[in-house]
Amino acid sequence: MKSFSRKNSLRSRSLQIETLENRELLSVSPADFDAIKAENADLNLGNEVDYNIIEITAADLSETRLNNAIRAAGVTTANDLIVLRTTAEQHTIKLSGTEIAIDIVSGYGRVTIVGFGTDKLTLDADNKSRVLNITSSTATALANLNITGGKAVGGGGIYSSSSLTITNSTISGNTATGYVTSDGDTLTGYGGGIYCYAGGTITNSTVSGNTAKRNGGGIYYNSTGGTITGKTVISGNQAELNGGGIYYSSTGGTITGATVSGNTAKQNGGGMWGNGTVTHSTVSNNTATGNGAGIYCRGDSSIKNSAVTDNIGEGIYVASGTATITN
Repeated sequence: MKSFSRKNSLRSRSLQIETLENRELLSVSPADFDAIKAENADLNLGNEVDYNIIEITAADLSETRLNNAIRAAGVTTANDLIVLRTTAEQHTIKLSGTEIAIDIVSGYGRVTIVGFGTDKLTLDADNKSRVLNITSSTATALANLNITGGKAVGGGGIYSSSSLTITNSTISGNTATGYVTSDGDTLTGYGGGIYCYAGGTITNSTVSGNTAKRNGGGIYYNSTGGTITGKTVISGNQAELNGGGIYYSSTGGTITGATVSGNTAKQNGGGMWGNGTVTHSTVSNNTATGNGAGIYCRGDSSIKNSAVTDNIGEGIYVASGTATITN
């Protein structure tokens, strides 16, 4: 019998271990999606299969992870849902001095960012930068977020040039600083909490304790008036010039079922400056050094079934146009 050596018959092999790239494990279950949809009905989410879902767990909450998720959303043609899970102990992302940028180009779907868990997800800029700078060509939506500590020339908490939906969120403690030119003029300084260029909707949210060097302590709407609805509270904001709570620059807005109270303007429009429709709302305890402590009407306006009371100064001042008041 011919013998052979197993050792000699086998070719030697060298084994190599390769490091795999980091990958997100998506674990947003159908039940989770349904809960997000139910909690944020104003987002009008469709079916789960219609979204590219990116999840960040509470343990992995970080500025880097959020930026990576937004970049990933920007390369898919589907609508994107970024879910940031929270717990009672882990629910804050503190920025390092650079704003979070959202810039989704046309054709790549809209992005929705949602906090999901026991607490709202807090984005805190620590007075080092703006919190969110949204320059997308498509609509953007935010839900269950706290936006705070923002500081910028304009739009301290949020600057958005796209249509913006905000629901179940709080925008507080942000500042639009403005800047002084070589001629001594102060520019921008609009929108302590939010500067919105393309309108949108704010619902079931709170905008409070924000400050603007010029106009729109809480919210500044530029060319397109926005809608404020669903028990939203605009309170305790301050403008060095006009529109302590809300400033509508050109196109009038719609305020329905909201409370605008305790805001201050050092010139006109303690609660609101501009024109539009106010329905089933309360405008109270606002202050203006000039005219219109509650509402300063700058164009045709309609105030229906609303309480404009206890403002420190004129409740309603009509600077131009016609104000129609009905109960």
